Amino acid sequence: MNQEQKKKYLSIKEMGQKRGVSSKTLRYYDSIGIFKADYVDPDTGYRYYDPQQYEKICGYAERTL
Repeated sequence: MNQEQKKKYLSIKEMGQKRGVSSKTLRYYDSIGIFKADYVDPDTGYRYYDPQQYEKICGYAERTL
């Protein structure tokens, strides 16, 4: 994925800040398979989320509160 394509995605930090959950929580959701990043950079391991995934994480976060 090139830099221009990455601009269309949210980083794990951006997704967490938008929703008010920690990056650690997002990594946990990923590890148990309930909320996977749309793209994981094979070189860095950084997770990238499609902005449309925001609605999905809203439901998970509200259920855990």
